[in-house]
Amino acid sequence: MRENDTQTKGIGPVPVLFVTVGHRAERTICEFSQVAGALTVPVQGPFGLLSADATGRRLSVAHWTWLSDFDVPVSAQSVDASDDALPTAVASLVRTLQSKEPVADPSRPVRIRMSSYVLVDLSQAGTVDRALQMMRLLRKADPAHDMAVVALTGRTAASGCELDDVWFEAWSALTARLQDDLLAQKIYLLDGRTAGGTWFERPEQMDRFAAQFLLQHGITCRGPLRQNERRRICPQENVLSVCGSFGVRTIRLDRPEVIARTAQRLVHEDLAALYEETLPEERRRQIDDEAQVLVEQIEGIYEVRSQIPTDRDEEPAAAPYEPAVRNDAVCEAIADAVTRACGRAPLASLCHLLKCLQPKLRRLLTRHKLIERQRVRALAADALQRRDEQTYQPMRVWLENAQAVWADRFTPTVETQPQVAVSRPAAKAAWRFGFLFLILGLLFLAAALFLHERAFALGGALLTLAAAVLTVQPTGWGEHVRTMVPEGREVDMSIPLVHYRRRCPLWIRGVAIALAAIGVGAVTWSLWPDLWTPAGAIQSGFAALLGVIGVTLILTGPVQVRPDQPKHEEAPDHLCPPFWTWRAFGLLCLASAWLILCLRAPSPVQADDSVRWTCHIAGLLLIGVGAVLGLRPRFGRVRLIERIPKVPEPLVGGVAVDAGDTDLVREVTAMIQWIDRLTLDPQQGLLRHGMPDATQGREVLFDFIATDWDRQLARAFRETLRSRMGQSLHDLALEPKAWAQCVVRHLQDPQAQSADLGVLFTLEVVKVWIDSLSVVSLAAVLDADEEKTGHLLGRSASPNWPVTRTEPDVAVCVVAVGSLLWDALAPLSRVDAAPALVRREWDVGTDDILVLQIVQGLTQGWRGYPALPSQVRQWDRSDAQDSDSTPSSQASSHAS
Repeated sequence: MRENDTQTKGIGPVPVLFVTVGHRAERTICEFSQVAGALTVPVQGPFGLLSADATGRRLSVAHWTWLSDFDVPVSAQSVDASDDALPTAVASLVRTLQSKEPVADPSRPVRIRMSSYVLVDLSQAGTVDRALQMMRLLRKADPAHDMAVVALTGRTAASGCELDDVWFEAWSALTARLQDDLLAQKIYLLDGRTAGGTWFERPEQMDRFAAQFLLQHGITCRGPLRQNERRRICPQENVLSVCGSFGVRTIRLDRPEVIARTAQRLVHEDLAALYEETLPEERRRQIDDEAQVLVEQIEGIYEVRSQIPTDRDEEPAAAPYEPAVRNDAVCEAIADAVTRACGRAPLASLCHLLKCLQPKLRRLLTRHKLIERQRVRALAADALQRRDEQTYQPMRVWLENAQAVWADRFTPTVETQPQVAVSRPAAKAAWRFGFLFLILGLLFLAAALFLHERAFALGGALLTLAAAVLTVQPTGWGEHVRTMVPEGREVDMSIPLVHYRRRCPLWIRGVAIALAAIGVGAVTWSLWPDLWTPAGAIQSGFAALLGVIGVTLILTGPVQVRPDQPKHEEAPDHLCPPFWTWRAFGLLCLASAWLILCLRAPSPVQADDSVRWTCHIAGLLLIGVGAVLGLRPRFGRVRLIERIPKVPEPLVGGVAVDAGDTDLVREVTAMIQWIDRLTLDPQQGLLRHGMPDATQGREVLFDFIATDWDRQLARAFRETLRSRMGQSLHDLALEPKAWAQCVVRHLQDPQAQSADLGVLFTLEVVKVWIDSLSVVSLAAVLDADEEKTGHLLGRSASPNWPVTRTEPDVAVCVVAVGSLLWDALAPLSRVDAAPALVRREWDVGTDDILVLQIVQGLTQGWRGYPALPSQVRQWDRSDAQDSDSTPSSQASSHAS
């Protein structure tokens, strides 16, 4: 026996051409592309594909250099499948594959023979004729290439009995046609039922099985499977002698199953005495009290945790529900309770403690679920109240408004936009010119005193009045549109600010009037004449009366009022524009009074003293300061908004209430579920796990190495435990802390499926021991019968075809071993007649093996089926009836 020559660098070159005829053959090659994509090493071809339907209307052609590029749906190119185009397409594809230059490798032969697999769907009519036509074209294009026919019956457990006659008739026609001509060297039949009577449940499983045959026989295990394979080399040779089938079986190491069965063996042999212990009544009452205390502690821990405020925005997203206990304080409390309870008769005490905990935890869970339900109902009521305040009440208010226009169900609008009138503030340019005129007017008045010219006094007064007019011009109303803002909503800062004319504060007005009055008094005194005449006195008095009337009209005259002007709360100190008729009349009175005073009043004496002109200058300055304070333009800023009723919020979904389970509900539920899975009666658990000589379970690799492998592993475990810890498993099971640690670990990670507490306890220590050993070390512990192992592995994979009347002439078995198991199974190479070992370098890191078997030789036919063309007619008389009837008639006779 030899090891496979597959190199880790890659496989190939292996030129292979796949030909598919029929729907099931196309599904198989599609599955092959997915199976080949899982290989971890590159595989060099070239690879070709000819895909044809049974009607001959379509032919797809494709080719690839590397197997990783094999992709049927994308790479296929359809061509015309007429009689003239078909030979051209086949010959062109064969020549294309032969033109690919392989990678230089001194270990490979110079000429690499091309192989082809013709997949034929026997369940579809017309596929045999179409396949034979394409085989003749392939043989003509390359007479020396190796051709194998893969016939697919299409039968599975889901298919009906109508395929039994169809596939057999197609198979008979195929073998009869192939007997007349040397087209294929090998013929393989792949059925949905093995020779052992096992069916594939679905057609997809059959497709994957056929794809595995193409991968293993054509690429990965090509050499070992073909070295003893029979080939038809002359037309006189019986075609049934090269008819065969294929079988594959995956056998896994399955460490969890090995650990579980070893633990069951140890419990049965070492801990049986713990299952027979009983508890007195007083001990039971103590454990019952301990369970009540533990439940109260658990409830108190979760109550304290629920009162800790948490920021929901900072909480992580809700993780998927896991039936496990994550609270460290609860785990510590459970560990303490288990430690106190397991002081005597640990297994019986722990079972009774869990029995007592089960109803108490259920009552605790029910009580808190009712509390949580009440909380959820209160939250739902609050949500409904908010929904009424945010949606239904605003909607009722808007429905009462006849002018409302609804854009949709929840968006009302108002057609008319409210207008608002705001007093425009004085322009800065006008104020600057007015200030300039004021200075000029005051200078003219000062010049009138020194130059004794009435024209200067008159011009200065008029300039001063013009300054008063300019500082407030232009004034009037500005129209603006209010921005709609629903009630309860903040004012958006993007709303523009509107400037309005603002009233001078009261204290500034008082100061300005006082300064102006003092200034007028000082100027009047400086201009007071020494000699008065009756006419001058009357004229001066009349001028003073006109001045008082003008000032009164200017200061207290009526202003314009509009109903749409802003309120005082919205625009504080808003100054409305005056009626310019009254203001103009007041200015006219002032101008007339000054005119009379300048033209008719007696002239003052010459200002020959410094006191008079100093008082005059000071008065003018006071008048100027008062005018600046009183006439300086002031403005305010306001966002003009209009409060409208609250807009209804849209109804999105139902009432959303955070009704997630609390930590207490989740983790107490996990405790109850874990306890429910356990068998809390020690006697019943011992009977359930009692075993005579072998343990029933899933098939593992060790079942083929030694029959009592679990007993041998248990013996090795005892020796290791005693050498490392100086005690037995029974002594370890008497320690309360060990039981506490076991219970807490299984509550935190309840992955073990066993219902026995003794098995769960033993699983912990056995898992640590087995995980510390490699596969080679585990296999070395077993007393293996290598010849028996090789024999069992060789017969484990049944071929997928009906049961033959006689054993096939040729049987080639190959065991593809994963890298992790290679050293453990390497001793099988020294056994004669054992299957060939192949290292699975193309699938690195696997801990399972593939048993591949090829059988050939159908000269006597199948049991229950009629004779085939070229069949050697040497069978028992009891099989004569089978040869004269069809499979469907056989099924009907058995049914009757």
